[in-house]
This record gives sequence, structure tokens and C-alpha cells, in this order.
Amino acid sequence: MSDENRGDLRPPRQHGTTWRESEYRILADDLRAGADLARTAITVGRTESAVRAALRNFVPPEERVPTAERERWIRTRLVAEPEWDWWAVVIDHHRRSRSGLWFTRHEHCARIGWRRRTPMPALAQELATSELSVAELLRALGLVESIEEAADRLGATPGLALAKRVTARRPASPSGDPTRITSHERT
Repeated sequence: MSDENRGDLRPPRQHGTTWRESEYRILADDLRAGADLARTAITVGRTESAVRAALRNFVPPEERVPTAERERWIRTRLVAEPEWDWWAVVIDHHRRSRSGLWFTRHEHCARIGWRRRTPMPALAQELATSELSVAELLRALGLVESIEEAADRLGATPGLALAKRVTARRPASPSGDPTRITSHERT
């Protein structure tokens, strides 16, 4: 079956990745503009259910907004109160839940690191996260197709999660070393 025919069967590009500030900003703009959340989901590369789940992060903890009413409540507030600092609410939710959140400055840092071929350990240190998280961010940004591609270009510290994951996904080379890529495998 071709990829074109499988389109809806494959998970969205951002499936399982940490939300980014840029995605929240697109979501807020689309909510304010009255856009359909299904379209927003396609734009940000997530499922519609993931986008709907992210709406909870727009609701201040002191507000009691039922799940079924969130979208309408947020749309109304965004339009009625243009000065509403929804972004501070989102940050607070992520902080309270201890869930990850990539800021625009992280995205810029990752893009620059990729362009400059910054070694993965240094880039992870600069972003104050794991090498695996950096590789996943690079994939989410569309700079690589896989975490293996990120590790191939920027390296991975042996024994850490990224190196282990890449090694586990690769078949053993003729030399018996799964991390060694032979010349015929590079084509």
C-alpha cells in the first residue's frame, strides 16, 4: 500500500512529542479566528483529540469549565478580552503538571545547533535536557525524519538513552556492531 493510501493510518508527525510554544500560538490564533480544530490539528501535526486535550491548559485553575465547554469558553474569552494573558496560563499549567514545554527560544537554539552541527551532548546541555529530548525536538521541528538521523549527524553519548534507542532500532552490521554503518549501508 502506498503512503498516499495510508495517509490517515499513520500517526501525525508530532504524535507523542512535547508541545511547543509555536503550536500553542497557532492554536490560540485559530481559536480566536473561529477556525475548526480539525484544521488546527492538521496544521500543527497532531490529532484532533490531542488538540482538544491541550485546551485544558488554557483554563486557569480557579475556573471550573467542563470539558465539553472548554472550546467555546476559550474562544469567547480570547475575543472578548484581547489582553488576556492565556500564554501565562498555559505556562502555569505545564509548570504545575511538571510536563514539558518547548519555548520559542528552545526552537531557535535547536535550529541553530542543527545548522552548525553542534555535537549532541553540547546541544542537550545548552537546552538543559536529554539528548533523546533534543533528537525528538529536531524531529518535531521537521529538521530530521528520525532520531537516528539526528544521532548520525550530531552524535550520541554511548550509554545514554538516545544512543541506546538508536542502537536498539538498527540491525547489526556485518561487523557485528549495530552502531557501525558500513559503506554499502550509507546509500
